[in-house]
Amino acid sequence: MSDDLHSAFATATRSAFAAPLRGGFVVSAVGADAWEAAWQQVRPLCAMRERGPQDTPYTADELAGFGALGRSLAPRPLRHHLVIHEAGGELVGVSRGAQRLRADWCMSLTAIKPAFQRQGIYSGLLSRLLPLLRDMGFRQVTSHHRADNSAVLVPKLKAGFLVTGVQVSPISGLMVELTRPLSEGLAAAYRSRIDADRDPGEP
Repeated sequence: MSDDLHSAFATATRSAFAAPLRGGFVVSAVGADAWEAAWQQVRPLCAMRERGPQDTPYTADELAGFGALGRSLAPRPLRHHLVIHEAGGELVGVSRGAQRLRADWCMSLTAIKPAFQRQGIYSGLLSRLLPLLRDMGFRQVTSHHRADNSAVLVPKLKAGFLVTGVQVSPISGLMVELTRPLSEGLAAAYRSRIDADRDPGEP
């Protein structure tokens, strides 16, 4: 990973999140030199958000094998970032993302301590992160979430994300694929495609 790319993202993040989010939550980017140490610090928080698999015919060993296979096949990110959320000096959340294609950004993980959920942290993060990514030259943001994860899905739909697909994961169950175009031209293209795919009898 390039230190220059990390520095560029950290600089943009400091500017976009110079003022705290509603409720006094502070968002900051972790630089390349401190990324591994910061990730080890927040891993327990990320593990806390994991839920068990849906009903599945696979054993625990088979599910672990699927995860290892997926990680081995995933394209190597060109750019990676980790932002942390703090309140009163306490770590309350973390968000991780990766550039997987030259102009596409994937929001790969967000975890917030239960005591700090439903306080607008995620909506506030989106309201500043999306313009930041657009200004850095990205054309769209993508993500995958469990269909029952309303705490993430609802804020993203309100922020203009479009449902572009669904899939069934042997590990996580029903997953929804979301895309947020960062230019009006791309947004119009997605809307046209969705309208074309919709059944004429649907409202």
